[in-house]
Amino acid sequence: MSLSGTIAGHQNSLLQLYRKLEKRFEENSVIQTLWRDMADDVSLQIQSVKSFPSSVWNQFKNVPDNDFESAVKSIHSPPVDVADISLRDSFEISLQLTEPIVLKIYARIVRSLRKNSTAPTLNFYILVKS
Repeated sequence: MSLSGTIAGHQNSLLQLYRKLEKRFEENSVIQTLWRDMADDVSLQIQSVKSFPSSVWNQFKNVPDNDFESAVKSIHSPPVDVADISLRDSFEISLQLTEPIVLKIYARIVRSLRKNSTAPTLNFYILVKS
């Protein structure tokens, strides 16, 4: 699988988790809105990653310290059942699933995009920075 496909697959799992958490905390509109917004942000990230030209991904193929694949593979799968997850645990799970992507992959992509910006990549850069 390609790097963009691997990232999109992980992000789709994260999106589904946020949708489940949105339903899980439906009794609290503030928390429910938080998870909805998180899901919307991940959805935008997925769209941005898919819109990158292949040249963005090609520059990472032959990099000697390319640990993108291992970064994605090291991430645990999101829980299937969120019915008994506390709010604190849901935040912790979210951070554990998001941190490796942001620190090990998105940070390197953003550094590269700052050097070679295009319209779709600039949108991604702004989304990640915010």
